[in-house]
Amino acid sequence: TPSHIIAWGKQNPYFTYHENPCVTSQGMYFVEVKNKTRNQIHFLITVLNKLSSKFNYTNCLTGKIFDELSIPLPLKPSVDPSNYSQEDIDWTYMETVMSRVTARAKDRLANLPQPTNKKKTPVNTSSWGDFVVGELFDKCDLKRIKPDFNKHSDLSSTPSEEFNLPLINAKVGNNGIMYYGRSSDWESEIMTLDIVNDGAASTGMVYAQPQATGTLYNAYQIKLKPSVHQNLTVSQLLFLATTTQASIQNKFSYENKAIWNKVKAETIKLPLKPSANPSNYTQDDIDWDYMENFMKTIEEKAHNRLKTLQKTIA
Repeated sequence: TPSHIIAWGKQNPYFTYHENPCVTSQGMYFVEVKNKTRNQIHFLITVLNKLSSKFNYTNCLTGKIFDELSIPLPLKPSVDPSNYSQEDIDWTYMETVMSRVTARAKDRLANLPQPTNKKKTPVNTSSWGDFVVGELFDKCDLKRIKPDFNKHSDLSSTPSEEFNLPLINAKVGNNGIMYYGRSSDWESEIMTLDIVNDGAASTGMVYAQPQATGTLYNAYQIKLKPSVHQNLTVSQLLFLATTTQASIQNKFSYENKAIWNKVKAETIKLPLKPSANPSNYTQDDIDWDYMENFMKTIEEKAHNRLKTLQKTIA
């Protein structure tokens, strides 16, 4: 590309600025921005990114659609708001606003807690037991509708009163949630693990879902067998998601998908009760109390760090 461009992906329209020439991959668009300062361009990007939520994988922001979009921009104080042209755009205002925003951001960054050299202490799992995934979990074979991606009427990218059921697909982050569907259209279960087995997350991401969720074509749900443990808590579910992902991550790929018939043969490590014989144990020896207490400790530490960060930013 030339230098000084604003680029975006048509299926994930997040706008970015690139001062130097770069290489774009499939599905990318860009426009040149000449004779503008960095601050003015970042102001434009901020306005453009307000449009991102209107587009997604099935409703792409192509170059043709981009050309027809309109965006609000500040006008010079002396301009008639009912009769103006591009020459009336207030670039000085953009420069001033972004200069102040940048200065405040630098001050906040300078005041953030400095990282320490403290290393993470790995959990000693040498006394834990190995358990076969398929002997602990069952796959949830739920009947579900197949959404019509062309109509854009079966799914929503944001939750609402109508679209209130999270739908899991091949997505890294956001707990695997890509869309929302109507709960009346989908069958769902609670206290499940979702395993994504395709697309960007083809390495086998595992997400804990304590609430009702549905799955799209690149994910499936598994549920702990009642014979293994009943009255599963959220903390225990999170622990299981972590240990399951630790076992299967990086073992699968786009060509070798993490389908259930393969995943169920994998083993995961789980803590054993202090009274268990490490050389002769059963599912009854799994230490569910350890999982509960361990995850509550992790959660408490995370909340404390978050509170400290929020105070610093405020």
